[in-house]
Amino acid sequence: TTHSECAADRVASDPVLRVRYPHLAAGVDEREARRAEFRARPNIAARLRNGTLRVEQVHIDTHSGRLVPRPTHAQAGH
Repeated sequence: TTHSECAADRVASDPVLRVRYPHLAAGVDEREARRAEFRARPNIAARLRNGTLRVEQVHIDTHSGRLVPRPTHAQAGH
């Protein structure tokens, strides 16, 4: 999940804060790679292929409390 007003996203999008908090910014930069690593695990990949597992990426709007699904590579068949 991601959420509105996320401090990590704010750090990653600000060049000055990226310098001050390089490890936090790197973690944000690596999100998709970590998701891809998870989906590539043999047992996870098999379950994604046969439809017994679905991985969703959701954004939490902290103002309204709404969950907003976001398309993922897994949903697109990648």
